[in-house]
Amino acid sequence: MPRLFQDVISVVRLLGVRYRWIDSFCIFQDKDDKTDWEHEASLMEKVYTHSYCNISAADAENCSWSLFNVREPQSINPETLALDLVSDETGVVIPVHFYVYNCDFWFNQVTDALVNNRAWVLQERILAPRILHFGKRQVMWECCEKDASEVFPHGLHPELAASEYVRFKSFALGLDQGDQRGYFDTSRLPVAQLLWNRIIFSYARCSLSRPEDKLVACSGIAKRFQSMLHDTYVAGMWRNNLEAQLLWRRSSSVGSRPGVYRAPTWSWASLDGAVGPSIWSQDGCKIEVEDVHLSYATSDKTGGITDGWLRLRGVLLETKLVNSMEHEAAFDLYLEGVRVAATLTNANRVSPVVFFDISGDSVDYEDVESRAFSMVGHTGNERFGIALLLFKIIDEQRGVFERIGLVYIFGEQEEKIRSLTRRPGNSTLPCAEFKDGKHTIIVK
Repeated sequence: MPRLFQDVISVVRLLGVRYRWIDSFCIFQDKDDKTDWEHEASLMEKVYTHSYCNISAADAENCSWSLFNVREPQSINPETLALDLVSDETGVVIPVHFYVYNCDFWFNQVTDALVNNRAWVLQERILAPRILHFGKRQVMWECCEKDASEVFPHGLHPELAASEYVRFKSFALGLDQGDQRGYFDTSRLPVAQLLWNRIIFSYARCSLSRPEDKLVACSGIAKRFQSMLHDTYVAGMWRNNLEAQLLWRRSSSVGSRPGVYRAPTWSWASLDGAVGPSIWSQDGCKIEVEDVHLSYATSDKTGGITDGWLRLRGVLLETKLVNSMEHEAAFDLYLEGVRVAATLTNANRVSPVVFFDISGDSVDYEDVESRAFSMVGHTGNERFGIALLLFKIIDEQRGVFERIGLVYIFGEQEEKIRSLTRRPGNSTLPCAEFKDGKHTIIVK
């Protein structure tokens, strides 16, 4: 038996727990016959939710490594600095002890640990009620009540607890207590969307050894969410506010699509690389999803997808992107011939900002400049500007498109774009249907 598994069994015995579940032992890892693997993958939500404690070998590269590390226990204690402070008012000497510690230690030892950069592990952290992280320097603890470590056994110091990387299990708190706390009340649906967005932001940056597992590896979280939201899961998003969720963007410097199909281009799951979920609410959306069709690899509708499309209704705009002569790495935009020049706004940002789904090396810019299309997805609000979905034509006769990016427009140019949405669309543009001044297109 590999060293890591032996060490885990030792810990389980010390905890007084009779049973342990190790995926590589409990699931057949057969590359040719995936029947058992697919069945067990669909049950991960139940496995982790009903577990007692998840044991994480935070920086073990493989199962031949040990769960434990050789270390000097005293080295993990914070350095102390003793000073005598003199009161300005009374002249009294006050001895004070300061503790010196690395404010990034939780990020370095937990958030950025080797195991927590693996996509499959995210649902373990979210769904398991308790986690013991065996790190390089110390053991750390996560649960819905607190984060703790050997140095801070009763909970992290307030200065450390203020880090954005701490309280990760608040994900699970939102899922467990969603009904009581109002996270999933339909009148407060945007709060639930923010929670899901945070999950996707964390998940999309993680790596997968098998690219086709993108949706399968988070299906346990989706099932848990679905039981609270009572909504239909749609390729990594939710049907009731799908229009707003379509307005995601690539947030990493490199983005690509895998060689194997796993999601339609309108889903963030179609990309390899980090994504920024939509920052817009459903209110103000100028697009309407009329229909969605997905074909699944198995009977599990939170799992793998083999094909999919949606019917999207809005005002389609013939679009041309031309490299700006005034601003580096920026574009002038032409929408139905109306020029939206790259401009430095009052916020010292250049607008418009074009986020191609696939990073520059993979994009055929000449094709985009000659024949691209867009739809205004959202007309903006006080905090955020206008969002345009960017498409390329796949089948002109049937009105079939693929998504290729997202455009932000903000500042003085916003009103120019809003005026385009108030007038009837161009009836000569390719689409599946043109009715009442709006286009319906198929996006695959």
